[in-house]
Amino acid sequence: MISQIARPIEHNGNESLIGKKLVAVRGHKYKGVQELVAIGNISRIDVDTEVQAVRMIASARADVAIIASKSRRFHYC
Repeated sequence: MISQIARPIEHNGNESLIGKKLVAVRGHKYKGVQELVAIGNISRIDVDTEVQAVRMIASARADVAIIASKSRRFHYC
């Protein structure tokens, strides 16, 4: 998971995402997160690519994004 440097979100389990805007790649499912989205505790924004997810975080249009660790290293190193 990634978040803005200016507004970091420490992930201490899925409950730490409650009340947040989550951006994720369309069609991907995340255990525990889906249930919180379904009951309205997390607002999920679907995008087509991980690059779009990173851009959403960079532009402060979402609080946290779920991206693959490989992508995280590519975009941030």
